[in-house]
Amino acid sequence: MDLHIVSGNSPAIRLDQDGSSGWTAQVWDIAGNEANFFVRDVTGGSKLPFRIQPASPTNTLTLRADGRVGIGTWSPGYPLEVEKTGDNSAIVCDRTDGASIFMNATTTNGQFGTVTDHPTRILVNSTWKMEITSATDINMADGGSYNGTWNPASSRELKENIQDLNTDEAMEALTGLNPVKYNYKEQKEEPRVGFIAEDVPELVAMNGRKSLGTVDILAVLTKVLQEQQKIVENQQKTITELQKKIAELEKK
Repeated sequence: MDLHIVSGNSPAIRLDQDGSSGWTAQVWDIAGNEANFFVRDVTGGSKLPFRIQPASPTNTLTLRADGRVGIGTWSPGYPLEVEKTGDNSAIVCDRTDGASIFMNATTTNGQFGTVTDHPTRILVNSTWKMEITSATDINMADGGSYNGTWNPASSRELKENIQDLNTDEAMEALTGLNPVKYNYKEQKEEPRVGFIAEDVPELVAMNGRKSLGTVDILAVLTKVLQEQQKIVENQQKTITELQKKIAELEKK
């Protein structure tokens, strides 16, 4: 060793900037003992911002020349890689007075979420878009939700250009709907019934024509059913009136 420091208790090197050159005074200690190797911020109240415990595994933390950081590996394949064998590889963010969230890899799957009883939120552009609660509910920022069934956002506060759907529009759309039987290519053993997004009438079509809004189709069916109900009621009223007239004629 070019420099060998021996002491019965915590051998150390002190780096002392005394302020004589006009810079703020600052003192650091680099030391080690049976508990840890550490850097001590003497000026900052003897805090220990960096510590290594004896017998830490090889490659516990590695910094490569290409800027990659490895935890448990000398050969990280990514900007930050955590590698474990025989135990789950995990990254945990823990706020002691709030939520704790983790991402880990097990032998069978990858997991992401909270380890405390707090919702997990997914953000885009620093704004949350989806939230999963401990009650297994899914809440969307646009007002939609899932609690066993999908519930599309439907508040008046989220809508504009609200107009009544007229009967002719609804009848035309209903007539243009063609129910089919099919299965998804990835679910060959599960037959389904429904509609083809590219083939539905424009009134109930969605941009891109790759998906369908079930509420749109339900609105069309509701309008047609309401109109048919009016017709049935009028017909029943006519029948009742005719029955009364027939009954009166039979009495004469």
